[in-house]
Amino acid sequence: GVNNVFELDAKLPIEFYYLKFRKTLKMVVGSLSTSLLTAHCMLPDIQVLSTISRENIKNEPQAPMIIELFNKLGIETKVI
Repeated sequence: GVNNVFELDAKLPIEFYYLKFRKTLKMVVGSLSTSLLTAHCMLPDIQVLSTISRENIKNEPQAPMIIELFNKLGIETKVI
């Protein structure tokens, strides 16, 4: 991948990647996905970042609640 950034094959469970690359992962970036909660639990020493567009916040009724939960757990959120 470019600059050591890779998009993962969605056909494989995310837990596979977390286990396989747990020693080399530096950061996990996603949206408002439960995969970020899984990363936070399975990989407590790496940065987990949630990015979401303002439009998605408007269209996703649960977005504010999920963002609040992520923030309470220490999962950084960025609105783009």
